[in-house]
Formats: sequence, structure tokens, C-alpha cells
Amino acid sequence: MNISLNRTFCALLAVFLSAACQAADSGDILDRLEIAVNRGTVGAAVFGAYDQGEVTIYGYGRVGPDQPREPDGDTLFEIGSITKVFTAILVQRLVDQDRIAWDHPISRYIGDVSFENESVGAITLRSLATHSSGLPRLPDNLAPEDGLDPYADYAQSDLNSFLGSFDPDNPSTEYAYSNLGLGLLGTIAAEAADLGYPDAIAHYVFEPLGMDRSFASYPEVPEANMASGYSSGAVVPAWNFDALAGAGAIVSSANDLMNFIRASCKGDVTDMHKAIVATQQLQEVDRMALGWHTRSDSDGNTVYWHNGGTGGFASFLAVNPATSQGWLILAASTEYGWLTELGFSRLAAQEESSEAIDLAPFIGVFQLAPSLFLTISEQDGQLFGQATGQGAFPLTHKGGREFEFTAARIEITFKAPADGLSPGMDFVQAGQKIDAPRVEDEHGTKEREEISVDSETLQEYVGEYRLANGVTITVTVRESQLFAQVTNQPAYPVFATARDRFFYKVVDAELEFLRNDSGAVHELVLHQAGEHRAPRRAE
Repeated sequence: MNISLNRTFCALLAVFLSAACQAADSGDILDRLEIAVNRGTVGAAVFGAYDQGEVTIYGYGRVGPDQPREPDGDTLFEIGSITKVFTAILVQRLVDQDRIAWDHPISRYIGDVSFENESVGAITLRSLATHSSGLPRLPDNLAPEDGLDPYADYAQSDLNSFLGSFDPDNPSTEYAYSNLGLGLLGTIAAEAADLGYPDAIAHYVFEPLGMDRSFASYPEVPEANMASGYSSGAVVPAWNFDALAGAGAIVSSANDLMNFIRASCKGDVTDMHKAIVATQQLQEVDRMALGWHTRSDSDGNTVYWHNGGTGGFASFLAVNPATSQGWLILAASTEYGWLTELGFSRLAAQEESSEAIDLAPFIGVFQLAPSLFLTISEQDGQLFGQATGQGAFPLTHKGGREFEFTAARIEITFKAPADGLSPGMDFVQAGQKIDAPRVEDEHGTKEREEISVDSETLQEYVGEYRLANGVTITVTVRESQLFAQVTNQPAYPVFATARDRFFYKVVDAELEFLRNDSGAVHELVLHQAGEHRAPRRAE
């Protein structure tokens, strides 16, 4: 999330693509999942492991507020961007039938679009699958009517309109993650199959794999098995998809995904296994396969992985075909970076044991710039960093006093402790080095105490508030929970720390509602790296 007007260090925000790893075996992962459930950052979680034919699945938490049972292998979760892996496999099935081809341009399959820039029409299906198409992460005409369900009303006509008008000066062929690109790929595949995306993915992928508890359309999902979405302690609604379904629409279970992992590892000569293997061929883009990210284990074997995040769910899946192993984590949570780090930790545990270290000397606040501070905290033996106005991110111990967060290319080396505390750090991000001294704790991210506000009062805040730069903050109420949505971003829950003052848990920011002489709310102040006033728009 990024609601900041100051984009400095915006890479510190919630991450969906990669995260650092800290050595942990399955037992450690289970312990950390249980701690997260007890701490309230995860509502429900399932961990599953496949090891040369043997499957183990563990569940923690409860399925939802009205379903107190523990989740199990049949509990359904939104898997977010792991959908992209299945979209690539769907395309490969159609390639194997000579219905489409990876190196064909998109213009061949969406001929009803008149491209203002011919280079956009020349984008290939392969470049979509490897995030090297030059398309942005999201289209600029994505304007959800409901910020809690941001993709639901983005239709094929919207997608075609964007593609026709998109006119980049110098389209890049470098890796740049794009939900739009994989959503488009899913649309093209569904059209080639002469089916809608939910039916195409079910027919060509789910059914051959025996994934009978997987869906790409919510009307088909059995509610009794569906975990409730969970964000910062609040229950949040499901995400629905239309034209961009190929980017993140799938709902699945651990048992079904274990069927997929098994098929990825077994050498059975079936059309499905051959299609999976074909998508796992490394491409010439930043260690990407088709729809997969990759990394190597200590023996040089390629591990294929993806993670996912939606408004109330986070997920991770990895497969090591060479060792016939795979594992997954499905959670009702928006702790995306933490969960991805947890997923990678199992790979790290297979490589080496982590070095025991006393973290106490590193906890505190460090100054990165005149008005930018980095708070280092510890939770359950893990260091976290949080910059002013931003979200928290996990730090992995590299050795000695060195830590890293690979998702944002951050490296931190703490100074040698004096009187029990490190007096400063060398902070490096993307090659930029900052000598950050320790400062008083009062400059850091503050702890906030949450209070309850009655539903009638919450309704008084509902409305649209316009910041000076034209950005709108839309405030809504769902089931006695206040949400705030910034233009072109999902809605996030905010929590009361006082009457008329609320805070985010996903980022260091507060909203203060101001009242006029008659007691009516007429203005909002966003407290994030300063104060930003937003008058309420007349209804």
C-alpha cells in the first residue's frame, strides 16, 4: 500500500513478488504461523508439504467468525497471483493443441482493438508470461466502484480501451511485474478456448489435475468451505474478477494444490505433466519461467515459486521437481511480505542453519533523512523495519551484524554495539548508501491503542474527501468496520485510537476527521509524513 504523498522509499511497502529468507524448518514455520494467529495478524492458515509422495497438511486459526473450526486441507482460500502460474499452464495446453503460440503478437488475438502504438500490438504472449511486455502493473483506467473489490467491474471493453490508447515512448523489454499483462494473457487464452476464463481454466487445468475444489468464479465457490478474508484484524469481502481474471481470480485448497505439486514432481508422461514442464523452461528474462519465478537450492536445482495477495489473503507455493518436493502456505491475512519470507524460509533451512544472534542491540530508531526515520523492532525472534509513513517489512539475518530485505533491495549493517546498543547503521537500497545514526525513540513509529466506536458515529465519517493534489480518499463502513480507499488503490480498514481519529495497521498513517461548529464532519486530515488536509466533497 502507498497512500503517501512523498514517494521516497516507496519500495518499503507491502511486497507481492519476492522477499528475504531466514532458515526455518517445517516445525519453525508451524510455530510462527501459530504465533501469528494468536497475535491476530492471521485469521486462518494452512501449511502443506509434499516430499517424494508423502503429503502433510496443518491448519491454524479458525475459518471465519461464524465458522470457529480450524482450517484443513479442504478449506478454500483466495490464492491471488499464484493464479498466474495456472494461466500460463492454460496457455501451454492451448499451444500444445496449436490454437495459439507463445511468440504470436497480441494483435492476432484481439483484432477488434485499434492500437495507437503498433509496438503494443506487437507484444507477444511470451513477454506477457515473463513480465517483459512493457505493460504497466495496472491499467490507468482501473477505477473501481468498490475499493474493497477493485477488479470486479473492470470489463473487456475497459481492457480494450486501455490497450488501444496505451502509447509508451520506449516500451521496455526488461522485467517489470504486471498484473495487467497476465490478466490479458488469461483473456486471450479464454478467447482461444472459446470459453470464459473460469470455464477454460477448469476444463484444461483443474479437471485433468483432479482439482475439484478450485474455482475462478465466486458464484461456484461453496461458502461452507471458504475462509473469511482478514486484514489487520478486520474481516474483508472477497475479490471478484472480470477481464483480469488470469492475474488473480483463483480460489483453491491445500489438497487441490498438493495435487498440482504432485503432478509437477512426478514423471508421468501425460499431456498435463508435459504442459507443466514446458512452462518451467527458463526464459531470457531475469530467471523467469513462463508464469513462474525461480531460484536455486544449494545443489543448483531450480525451485519454481509464486506468491499471491488479495484484499484479505496471502499465499506462497514452491516446487522443486528435481528433489520431488513442494510446499505451500495459504492464509487469511494481508501480511504478504512476512508470509513470502516464511515460504522461502523452508528452502533456506534445507541449505544451512541460521546463526544465533542477540537482536536487542539493534532495536530502536535510526534517522535516514531529516524527516525520515526507520524503526527497528523485534517480533518472535524476527527483526522488522518500518520507515516513517510506510509499512513494516521483515529483515533476514545474513551473518554478523548484516541484515537484508531482498524485495526492496535493502541491506543493513549495524554498527558495533556500544554500551549494549548499536549507535547507527549503514543503510543501502539499490546502491544508495546512508549513514543512519540512532536517535531518540520518540521519532519512531508509535504504538497505538485501539478503541471501539459505535456504528452510528462511524456513519458520520462516510464520504469522499479531496486532497490538494486531486487524490480522493473515500471512506465507507462495512459491518461496523471503517475503511478508507485512496484513488486507484484498494480500500483498507482503519481503526479508532480516539473519537474522530483513526489509524492504519498496514502503514504508518492516521486519519483525523474535523467537525464544523454544528458538529458535522466536514474535513479529513491525513497524517503521513506531515499533515495533508482534504475537505469533504458535497453530496
